[in-house]
Amino acid sequence: ANAHSSPNNGYNANSSSRNGGFEIAPVHTFRINNPNPECEFDTVLGHTSTSPVVQVEWSTFNDTAFLSVSENGLVCTWDKRTHKPCTVHRPYQRATSGRYSPLNEFLFASGGYDDQGQHVINIEDSRKRSCPIRKLVWHTAQITDLSWSPSNQHILSSGALDRRVAVWDISKQGKAIRSHIDSGSGSGRDQGEHFQHVPDALMFVHGGHQSGLVGLDFRHGFQMATTDACRIIIWEPSEFITNPNAKREIKKTLNKSQKKRSSNSQKKRVNTSRSHKPSTSAQKRPPLKKQRMD
Repeated sequence: ANAHSSPNNGYNANSSSRNGGFEIAPVHTFRINNPNPECEFDTVLGHTSTSPVVQVEWSTFNDTAFLSVSENGLVCTWDKRTHKPCTVHRPYQRATSGRYSPLNEFLFASGGYDDQGQHVINIEDSRKRSCPIRKLVWHTAQITDLSWSPSNQHILSSGALDRRVAVWDISKQGKAIRSHIDSGSGSGRDQGEHFQHVPDALMFVHGGHQSGLVGLDFRHGFQMATTDACRIIIWEPSEFITNPNAKREIKKTLNKSQKKRSSNSQKKRVNTSRSHKPSTSAQKRPPLKKQRMD
């Protein structure tokens, strides 16, 4: 299970599978193996005792609000002061990850697989409890972690046991496109390549891991640290992918270069054709007069 400390007030949320609840205590006075801790624990109940809580995360905007997901598919938002969930819904058969947006106090993302067996990322607004505002389906194995960009509220990354890290732009709306995907298990269509529908929101896919993703973390910009069971990779997509202005500038530069090459090639052809014209000295001369022989 994953637990995260509050970024604002020094509280720590520890998930517990014994009674489906959490124990919350000030970090600075919590002592391990102390039968009589100096602080009182607050226990909040909402998950069932048979399904472990797999992830907890505090809101960066509210000192008492946090998010939790459990293996039985429940996604809960909480207010620590009430000791009860503010919202409870079950969009998955099994939920595996949940993250609050660090830039939008109402947005959070969760991952899991649904009743149809799809590995799904739901983008939700805490003010709209009826249904997710975006549903992202692309991964082919269990989603293990999510991470929001700390500098762009629309950018989200996801890692999964399919060894892929996906970078999403949730502001993009549109139909899925049919695209070629290399699964990395071999070469050739029969040895690892397949075709599938790719959501328009999918910006970039990193496939440098040799085993399933365990965790990932966004840094400012698009730099990321991702890890599998064997290694940590620090990487970022090229500016051509992440910066639309850079795309336009590169296209302008390429167009100018192409026009310049075309113009130079045309001038060269004109000069070559001129060089093959006969010179005036080589033009037809009058015949020589025959000399009389006496």
